[in-house]
Amino acid sequence: MKHVVGRVPVRSLVLVTVLSLGGTALATSAASALGRDVPDPSEPAVEATSTTSPTPTVSPTPTASPTPSPTASPTPTASPTPKPTATPKPTPKPKPTPKLITRSAVLGTTVQGRRIMGYYRGWSHTTQKRTLVVLGQMHGDEKAGLQTADWVRRNVKPTKGSEIWVIPTMNPDGNARGTRTNARGVDLNRNWGTSGYRSSGKGTRTWGGPRAASERETKAVAAFLRRKRPDYIASVHQPFGVVVRTDKDRGWERRLADALGLPIREVGVGTPSGLTSPTLTGWYNRYYGRHGTATTLEYRASVSSAYAGRRAGLAITGAARVRARLG
Repeated sequence: MKHVVGRVPVRSLVLVTVLSLGGTALATSAASALGRDVPDPSEPAVEATSTTSPTPTVSPTPTASPTPSPTASPTPTASPTPKPTATPKPTPKPKPTPKLITRSAVLGTTVQGRRIMGYYRGWSHTTQKRTLVVLGQMHGDEKAGLQTADWVRRNVKPTKGSEIWVIPTMNPDGNARGTRTNARGVDLNRNWGTSGYRSSGKGTRTWGGPRAASERETKAVAAFLRRKRPDYIASVHQPFGVVVRTDKDRGWERRLADALGLPIREVGVGTPSGLTSPTLTGWYNRYYGRHGTATTLEYRASVSSAYAGRRAGLAITGAARVRARLG
């Protein structure tokens, strides 16, 4: 019996093949015949799932989180500027009360060992604005000025800011002997170191000494005046009865003359013109005149104790404007 293959219908052939290969071949052939992809048999089988595609679940639109409004940073409150605390001023200490001071000082000594004394009256805790020096005696035989010096030292209270120095005598040896000159025979009012000094005349009443400022008395008083540089010096002498003119301070000279009842006159000591007299007043006015003025007061030859004491004391301290009151 001959097999006629070529006339077998295609569908029958396919069917036979499918049946012979089983379910897998059937599915493969069917898929191939329908033109669909054929899965790779080497892949692991996938479990069949329902062919009904699930209705896609619409994911809810996420609710937009509200954007937080930025919180405005609080404007910093300006701290009040602290007012500077005033430093408390220290309580001023009460000014000490000025007190009247009296004291004495040894200005020097003579060749015979006698002391040249200075007596002071002034005020504590004040600035001294005016200084008066009263020199009672330079020539040992002229005694009235000693009373003036003693009265001022004991009785006059200076104004505050003023001071008074009293030198009773700068020639204690001559005073003790009652002579014009000192113990060495020198006229101390011709011994000052100026251009008018002369060494001639030894043995006379007016000998100026072996050299200018040779005497211990002159050196002691000159050193004192250099230190103090007083505003006024009243140097008391006798016997001409005048206020010796210098024209250095005419107001001072006029006040002295009026209070003492004396005229103002020039009194020379024999110094050639153009030279400075070798006297205390000539020396001080020439070299220290920018600090003050020195004046010679010539009392009359004979004066009362009241005149030499109280009147002259008031006249000198009043003219210098340093007297506050007596006491």
